[in-house]
Amino acid sequence: MKNKKRLIQTESLEYVIKIKNILSDNNIQYTDRIKVGNGLGQFFALLLVSGRGSYGLNDEHTQHYSIYVHEEKYEQAMELIHKLD
Repeated sequence: MKNKKRLIQTESLEYVIKIKNILSDNNIQYTDRIKVGNGLGQFFALLLVSGRGSYGLNDEHTQHYSIYVHEEKYEQAMELIHKLD
């Protein structure tokens, strides 16, 4: 993502929603990404090695959320989200 910096990375959907609302309220454009678990590759590797997959164990279905903002807005966005803590 050219000219963008990752503002946060979390597993909390509630926190992501709060951050998105703050950014929107302050007219800061953002891009979000969601990564689900470790993917099928790890499942099949475990299946091959152990003879069975993990079936949802080991955070296979955990969602990781990332929010990115433009470099020029990064400091402003950081100040805004620190007010949440």
